[in-house]
Amino acid sequence: SSMSAFPSCAAAVAGSGAQRVILDWIDENVDDATPVALRSTVGFLAALARDAPTASTILAMDGIEITRSLLAKASTSTAATATPAFLTATVELVSNLSLVGEEAILKLNDAGTFRRIIKAISTSAEYLQDPSCMTRVLELVRQVSTIGSVANDLVQQGVQDLIVAAMNANGTSD
Repeated sequence: SSMSAFPSCAAAVAGSGAQRVILDWIDENVDDATPVALRSTVGFLAALARDAPTASTILAMDGIEITRSLLAKASTSTAATATPAFLTATVELVSNLSLVGEEAILKLNDAGTFRRIIKAISTSAEYLQDPSCMTRVLELVRQVSTIGSVANDLVQQGVQDLIVAAMNANGTSD
């Protein structure tokens, strides 16, 4: 997105308290918003979270709880929001929150965030067949697996099966 080219712009927007406004909006509208509005908002929040101090603020403001409700939306295959683009935006948000550091990764893991991502993918072949979605997920797995306990949890949750399934589903793409 164009936001990503301007980290200082993202920091300025975040400094204005935008992340609080966005988190509140998601919290209040997660069940009623149109899929496009929700995906765009999550994408914007993920872009803001590329700025580490902003990501820390989001974590401190119930960002993990919000992420949980977003992943619930992605896991209900009947939900209009359950699209690869929406899951990709949500995983990008989680990934940027994880970049805050080891403590953030452990908090996200303890809250079941990574488990929910694996579960969401298992609900829809559409996710597995979407190369950009699976690339984002596999990048996140690689990123958080640097912590042994998290890697062990991911293995127990079936992450290897997921990786194999993703590779099989995308066998024709590079």
